[in-house]
Amino acid sequence: MKLFRGAPVLLAAGATGLLLVLPAAARQVHEAMAAGAQQAAVQAEASTAPSSYWLSDLDWVSATGSWGPVERDMSNGENGAGDGSPITLDGKVYQKGLGLVPSSKIGYDLDGRCSRFRAVVGVDDEVDQRGNGGSVVFQVVADGKKVFDSGVRYGVQWSPTVLSTTTGSLEVDLDVTGVETLELVTTPWLDGFSNDHADWADARVGCGERP
Repeated sequence: MKLFRGAPVLLAAGATGLLLVLPAAARQVHEAMAAGAQQAAVQAEASTAPSSYWLSDLDWVSATGSWGPVERDMSNGENGAGDGSPITLDGKVYQKGLGLVPSSKIGYDLDGRCSRFRAVVGVDDEVDQRGNGGSVVFQVVADGKKVFDSGVRYGVQWSPTVLSTTTGSLEVDLDVTGVETLELVTTPWLDGFSNDHADWADARVGCGERP
């Protein structure tokens, strides 16, 4: 092997061609440059990553409920506005979300800016002491097409069965890339809307810009 010395590297002529040989100082410079390039790539990726927007902080196109208005960041409570409690599912308190009583529908105009919708759905714990935990179906409709159905979610002590029945909360995670209009639909089951205090806890969208 023949070496050709030249600061700050050595070129070695081998059987397969020229090989780059880095002395210690040059190698440190090379590693530092590589680390800087990697950090810049990570920062660039972070700058283009979607941001999360809470639905309770966004303006909806329309919102209807069967018993009182749709509440922001609290459970439905009763028939008045702002009379709910902290959203609570399975003993966990959520600071953000939507509380309502079905039948209800909340519509948002996403303008195709978002890529993800996430939430935790269920019957709020506030009805547990009433002897009837309610029964609710949660659905998500994207541009007129149903893309999620929770099935019946029961609260504790669902009275028509005279049993202690609950299905607990359920996480929702949907791809909504390119969706223009997102609708959150909540419907009652066989017992009507009695005690159907439904929560869309932590409801949020991941978007490149605020919808």
